[in-house]
Amino acid sequence: NINLGNNSTIVARSGSNGGSVEVTSAAGDVTVGGSVDASGAGAGGNVSISGRNVTQEIGSTADASGALDAGTVSIDAEKLTTISGAVTSEGEFGAGGNVDITGYSILINDGATISANGNSAGGTIRIGGDFQGRDTGLREADRTSVGEAQISADAAAGDAGTAIVWANGDTMFFGDISANANGAV
Repeated sequence: NINLGNNSTIVARSGSNGGSVEVTSAAGDVTVGGSVDASGAGAGGNVSISGRNVTQEIGSTADASGALDAGTVSIDAEKLTTISGAVTSEGEFGAGGNVDITGYSILINDGATISANGNSAGGTIRIGGDFQGRDTGLREADRTSVGEAQISADAAAGDAGTAIVWANGDTMFFGDISANANGAV
């Protein structure tokens, strides 16, 4: 098992682009209570978190944002993926990045934020798999539950992104989701 406590920080970035961070337990659980940061002053990097069960706690962050284009955040569990913090892949002046949250069961708790916003274009958010299971490279959820969370793939000045919440079985959604273009609400 891997437990990154509330005050922990893993950073992979240089003066320009974000790097890559991989937090993986092949047979155990992963709990993230702190910050996993692959953001960049140029392009965003890549964050990958995976395990048997993955829990992102309240107040924690997984960030692959960039001042230009954003990178990728991938959170995957063999069994249960629980998100209670912030998952971010935003492009400040460029395009939003990619966020994939997968597992057999997915729970996005009240207060969680998932964003792939960008300036020139919104990014892509896929929770539970791709639309109607089209991307067979992603693990597909059997159950996905989203509480009062905020999910956004907006674009300030360009094309909107894509936000997908999917499950092969039950899907419950109580949050706010947006993929707006040109700052439209």
